[in-house]
Amino acid sequence: NLFLGFVHTLDTFVIHEIVEPGSTSYSHMMIIMFTMFLGAMVGVMSAGGGTAALVNRLSRYASKREHSQVMTWFLGLIVFFDDYANSLLVGSSMRPFTDRMKVSREKLAFLVDSTAAPVSGIAIISTWVGVEIGYIADTYASLGMTGDYYTTFLYSLPYRFYPLQLLAFVWMVAYIGNDFGSMLKAETRAIAYGQLVRPGRFNVTEVEGHAESGELARRQLLRNALVPLAVLLGLAMIGLWWTGTIEINRLNMERGQLGQAELKVNFQNVLEHSSPNRVLLITSFLASIAAVVSCSLSKSLPLSECVEAWANGAKSMFLAILILVLAWSVATVCDQEHLNTAGVLVELLSEKLSPNWMPTITFLLAAVVSFATGSSWSTMGLLMPLSISLTYSLLVPLNEADPNHHLMLGTIGGVLAGAIFGDHCSPISDTTVLSSAASGSDHLDHVLTQIPYALTVAGVSVLFGYLPVGFGFQPYILLPVGLVVLFLILFFYGRSAETE
Repeated sequence: NLFLGFVHTLDTFVIHEIVEPGSTSYSHMMIIMFTMFLGAMVGVMSAGGGTAALVNRLSRYASKREHSQVMTWFLGLIVFFDDYANSLLVGSSMRPFTDRMKVSREKLAFLVDSTAAPVSGIAIISTWVGVEIGYIADTYASLGMTGDYYTTFLYSLPYRFYPLQLLAFVWMVAYIGNDFGSMLKAETRAIAYGQLVRPGRFNVTEVEGHAESGELARRQLLRNALVPLAVLLGLAMIGLWWTGTIEINRLNMERGQLGQAELKVNFQNVLEHSSPNRVLLITSFLASIAAVVSCSLSKSLPLSECVEAWANGAKSMFLAILILVLAWSVATVCDQEHLNTAGVLVELLSEKLSPNWMPTITFLLAAVVSFATGSSWSTMGLLMPLSISLTYSLLVPLNEADPNHHLMLGTIGGVLAGAIFGDHCSPISDTTVLSSAASGSDHLDHVLTQIPYALTVAGVSVLFGYLPVGFGFQPYILLPVGLVVLFLILFFYGRSAETE
């Protein structure tokens, strides 16, 4: 029934993704709100001259386009604790600077997106770590394998070929200045014609009202940018520690009643049990208020114009939020309770195989599932138990069912890396949408220019990573080989947009 299908699409799938009936976390609404608050903060910073002052200060240390891209990459490494915070903060902070250097918005979105999930996914301390270790621990426990699951997590890090090589590849692209494919066309357009966004495509406009260069030049105060950014980062770290500590204390009370050992209050455990969405919601709001207070006290803007800039900045994120809600809706349609897209893929591809092929198969399968669902976390939740259990069943007849067997570690690394790869290529991924929004890039242009780079790194990860590691080669040898291959591809196949 096409009519009922249309109605239920709006009143069930779309609305439910916003209000999440039955949920106690309200994570989607929190993501929507902190995206708007961050846009509001950036709007006030821009109207108050803080962004211009920050760009001028950064320009002292960067005289070339490559310098601005390397600085974006480096800032992405610093904000390692959460991928959402990484995408929104790095993109919005560096956009005015890269605009001045005539770096296309597609290139900025690629730099931001490629240092968000990869960094958080492999960081020893991040909001991802607890989830990844939890999947490993639950599956190993169900199989009767005991041991230190955090150690297994650490041992699996060298097997994350895609995120490790992608981070290095992003640095090569930024430092060398060569590009290829659709990204080369975007960069050539930006340099030759000054068109940072393809003509006719969506463009994020700066907050109106104080765009005249003369006015901005009189009130470019660096503190109007540093104060809200410091509030955002500082309160985010404090909030993560606070919420994590409270949750650990609650769990320790329950463990004490059951006679179980208490959890230690260390940085790793605190981040695992923190509430990042709630923390980002509150800190982004307070940071936006800090931007208003800073501009008002410095007399850069009257209070009424600060409020107007705050509202305009929040409204500028509407299209990004609309795309994000629709992406969540598509992912729900594909979940296990509806079309069960992932289940169909698993059933088609999980035939009995040699254990030597498991790292490669799991990487490719995770990529397909993550691309179809737009979620790396749900992909990990679905495939980690399946892949680990399947590899274990194939190793048992060989008497090699060791928790830290290289094929077991390769399978774990394949799932976690493949989930990030598919997420990067998926137009319905939330981190991809947020990277486009924060960078001011048209969303589909960002996806289309990023896919050739993602496919290149994934191809190298398979041919010089997961295939040979399945037959006994050590990742410590394969990782440098893969990096050399990526360098040769970029050096000989890529070209500088400045010479086009």
